Amino acid sequence: MPDWHLLQRIGLYLAADGEIDPSLLAEQLLTEGKQVYLPVIQDDKTLQFGRWQGSADELIANRYGISEPRPESTRAATVTLDCICLPLVAWSETGKRLGMGGGYYDRTLADLSGPLRVGLGYEMQREDALPGDAWDVDLDFVATEAALYRCRT
Repeated sequence: MPDWHLLQRIGLYLAADGEIDPSLLAEQLLTEGKQVYLPVIQDDKTLQFGRWQGSADELIANRYGISEPRPESTRAATVTLDCICLPLVAWSETGKRLGMGGGYYDRTLADLSGPLRVGLGYEMQREDALPGDAWDVDLDFVATEAALYRCRT
């Protein structure tokens, strides 16, 4: 089990379309002096992560209407993040994750052994089994309103 207090650079997301809202987590992390990064969609359909210090003024709507850090924000290479929290539509205790279908996180994390991958979801989104494709990236943990599940050893 990782020492969560040692994580310093955390990738989060801004909730959309019924995703669990990590805004209170972001607020807590910023209060603790952690660095919070939000995804920025790239032309090649991967994600970069831009630093966010908690202000709406630091955000701009992308081509899909999703708020993301402005172009002048400090960017972090994905591999330098300690943890990335991922939104999900469904999840399984084996670490399978069903997202919105864009594949952005899968493409971004495909060749990386780190950072730690934590899905944020609800218990009602848990499935006994989910189909997986070769390109799907599994989760290390899933955090819900009831428990923290370790998915991979």
